[in-house]
Amino acid sequence: MNKRVLFFGDSATRGYGVGRERRYATLVGERVRGRTEGAWDFAVGATLSDFRAFRERLGIELGRVQPEVLVCQCPVGPACSSPRFPPWARAIMAVEHRLVARLAERYVSDELREDGDRTRQESLYEGRWLTRLHRWRPSNWPVFGPLWKARASRYPPVHKVTVEGYVDRMRRLRAIGRERGAQRFLFVGLIPVADDVCVGYLSRAPAWCAAVRSALDEPHDGSRFVDVFTPLLEAGLDRVLLNDRVHLSVEGHRVAAGLVGPALEPLLVP
Repeated sequence: MNKRVLFFGDSATRGYGVGRERRYATLVGERVRGRTEGAWDFAVGATLSDFRAFRERLGIELGRVQPEVLVCQCPVGPACSSPRFPPWARAIMAVEHRLVARLAERYVSDELREDGDRTRQESLYEGRWLTRLHRWRPSNWPVFGPLWKARASRYPPVHKVTVEGYVDRMRRLRAIGRERGAQRFLFVGLIPVADDVCVGYLSRAPAWCAAVRSALDEPHDGSRFVDVFTPLLEAGLDRVLLNDRVHLSVEGHRVAAGLVGPALEPLLVP
C-alpha cells in the first residue's frame, strides 16, 4: 500500500482561479510521483484563509487521508490587515461585493452550460472564471480604483494577529499533525499579495516568513520550511498573480511547484 502526502492550505493550495490541474500541489505530485516510481499517493485539502478554519479542517483532512507527510501552506489571511473603514465606505464596499457575487453566479452558470460534466461545487471550488470576474470590479477600474485605494490608505490598519501569535498557531497546526499520525512536515511560506490590496503586506511578510522558518525548520525533527515568498516576488507580481492581485496565476503555481518539489523529495526518502 502506498504512503500518502497531504497538501493542505488556503486558496493557493486549492488552485483557486486556475483549476486543479494547474495548481502547484498537482504539479508537485506529478513531479514526485515519477521520481519515486509511484510509491506515494497525493491528496489535497483546503479551507478558508484563517486559523480557526485551518484548525478545524486540518483535523478532518488528516483523518480522511492519514498521511505520513503533511505539506502545510502558511495561510495568507491572518498576515493581512485591512483599513478601519467608516460606515459609509463599508456600505459602498457591500454594494461592490453584491455585484461581484451576482457576476460569479452568472459565470458559474455559463461554465455549467458549456461543460455538462462539471458540477456547481467544482466550478465554485476551482474558480477558473476569476480573471473574467475581476475585470468588472469597480475597484479595478483605471480611474476609480487608484482613487479608492488612495482613500483607503488614510485609515488605520486593523491587524488580525501579531507575528508571535501567527508563529504560535503554526506550531499548533504541526502539533495537530503529529497527534493524527503525520511523521514529517513541510511548511510552505507565505504567498505574495499586492500592497494595493493589503497595505504593507509585502514589507511585513518577509519577517513573518523568517519567524516561521526559525520556529518550524527543524530537519532533525522531520520538519522543514520552504520560502516561496521571495522567489515569487522576484519573478514579478504581474506574472505570478491573477488580476485580482491575490491569487496565484498559472505561472505563479509553476514557480511555487519548482520550489516545493525539491524541498519535499528528501522527506519521502525511507
